[in-house]
Amino acid sequence: MAASHTENQGVSVLEIHDEDLSRGVQAVFSVKNDFITYGVQNRKRVTYKSPRYLHEISAKVALYNDYVRKLVNESRKIFLSINTRIHDIQDERQRIEISRTSEKYRCVLIACIEELHVATESTQDEDLADLRQMFSDIELLWHLLQSLVIDTHSASRVLYKLLDWIKWHFIFSEKKKEEIIKLEEPSLHPDYWDTIIHFLLQGKIPSARSLLALHQKSKREDFLSLDELLKKMPMYGTASGISLNEFRMRWKHWQEECKIRLARREFSSNQNLEMICKILCGDHETLSAKSNLCENWYHLMISVLLYTDPCINLSDLGDIARTYYNNVTSSSWSKSNVVDSIILAAMELDITNVINLACSFNDGWWFAVHIMDLFTHGNYIGTDPKDHSVKKLRTYLLRNYAETLMSHTSLWQIGIDYLDYCENRELSELHLERIPLNTEAQAKKIIYLAKKRNLDNLVKTVANVMTRKAMSNGKLGTALTWVMIAKDMRFADAIADRWLKSCAIERKVEGLEIFKNMGSCMLISDQLTFVGKYCEFRKLYSEGDLKAASALLMSLITSGLAPTNFQIIMLLDAIPLLEDSEMLFSRRDTFHLMKHLEDTIINLENKDPIRNSDKVKIIRLALVRNLARTFVIETGDSDTEDDM
Repeated sequence: MAASHTENQGVSVLEIHDEDLSRGVQAVFSVKNDFITYGVQNRKRVTYKSPRYLHEISAKVALYNDYVRKLVNESRKIFLSINTRIHDIQDERQRIEISRTSEKYRCVLIACIEELHVATESTQDEDLADLRQMFSDIELLWHLLQSLVIDTHSASRVLYKLLDWIKWHFIFSEKKKEEIIKLEEPSLHPDYWDTIIHFLLQGKIPSARSLLALHQKSKREDFLSLDELLKKMPMYGTASGISLNEFRMRWKHWQEECKIRLARREFSSNQNLEMICKILCGDHETLSAKSNLCENWYHLMISVLLYTDPCINLSDLGDIARTYYNNVTSSSWSKSNVVDSIILAAMELDITNVINLACSFNDGWWFAVHIMDLFTHGNYIGTDPKDHSVKKLRTYLLRNYAETLMSHTSLWQIGIDYLDYCENRELSELHLERIPLNTEAQAKKIIYLAKKRNLDNLVKTVANVMTRKAMSNGKLGTALTWVMIAKDMRFADAIADRWLKSCAIERKVEGLEIFKNMGSCMLISDQLTFVGKYCEFRKLYSEGDLKAASALLMSLITSGLAPTNFQIIMLLDAIPLLEDSEMLFSRRDTFHLMKHLEDTIINLENKDPIRNSDKVKIIRLALVRNLARTFVIETGDSDTEDDM
């Protein structure tokens, strides 16, 4: 069935060329987070003369890409580590552990982005470029959430965390600086002053000063005056070592000095120096005029706050962010995408909305499930113990992420680890039993995972399926291995019975080695026990322990568990024992063997050639000879006793 895919104004359109769909269409979700669509008429399923089609529609899942595989594997290790240890850690140590875990997630994200970048550059693959952009957006958001939510030690230092955030992710000015300093006269570059201002808008004061020093007039008094102001600019970072009140006082005095120098027209001879001083003074008009140097609304907001309210409190950030979000001034900025919405929600500390929006990424739920896990452990969301909605949301995300992984042929082993934290054993069993048993290695892996989770019914089911497959392929040894795992009496009987009948038909014992070393497993069924004991008889015979071998063989023959044809084989096994120099069978034993021989011949089919074969005659002869010996020996023993 043909289908075509087109892009129309950013909207993906999938055309399925099926006449049935023109009359009406319905769809249902499948177990793999895909959905199945089919044709209907008047919203009712109808029977068509032509064949009906079911169309499975699935999105490209980022997690299935080879370049993302390492991210999936490494994040699984991090997830299991934090969930294994977090409940044994309390208070400040717990907060530190969550912060470290967040950094680990970011590290594997950055590594994934780098690999995608290299692959994109070498292949020019648009899909890889889209993946790189998506994970870059996720890393941008993760860094912000870590700064605002996870690592917030002081609410009054939030601006400097945001500065570090934009410095890390928006490096346009650094690249431009490298281009400028290569010139013989850097100040003649058309972007020289804009680059300096861009550094200032990101709080990169040393970089701005170093570029300003390259100006041919940098030793002039006005340049030196501005450089002095930049050098004196106070910063309230974690390493500043000053209190909030002291910083405010320093900032106020510093900015007053900037305004005084500006009022004295110290920079009037150079409009660029004057503009920079106005920015240092926090002049809104000048900052707005240079908003085009900011990549987006939140970059502009952070830049303005740096020079107007550097001590802004985290609790006040949300309202200011909402204002900037609603008043985008640059036509090149977009506020309609999910990234901007999550940034706004993060600054408003609306964590629930952050999680809901995070689900919009086509990353197979990776971002939402891992950031939600950290938020849950740190009590950053849903602090009310009576509110179970947070726990339900975490479970929902874990399940969706796990199901996405379980739908892949090689990632399902990772998915099952996430299902463990859904607190639903039946869910793990349900997904494990859906995995195709294509190879023995895969079946053994499923059994290992099932045993680890005490899913005994699943262990037995998988082993039985593999037993049936092995038996259908005539591999009794392999089938027996699976029976030992399942301990299913029916299959144990079936394997033993098939082997016994095969030996009876061939009139010889072959493949006995498959039943060796069964141990206690041979007790699963009577038939298997019989075969196990027969193996033991053959071992005793080969080792020369004829007395024990004859006693065991006698027990097997008289048990009645063997098929009729196999009785003949065991009677043939008795011949060398009957003819041994030592009398191994008593007169009573010999009579029993004779009776079993005759009963066996009677039970054989009339057309069975064994009935009148030389083998039967040899058995009879051996029995008669042994009987005669028993009379002689037992009579002699009796006479000796009388003489005594």
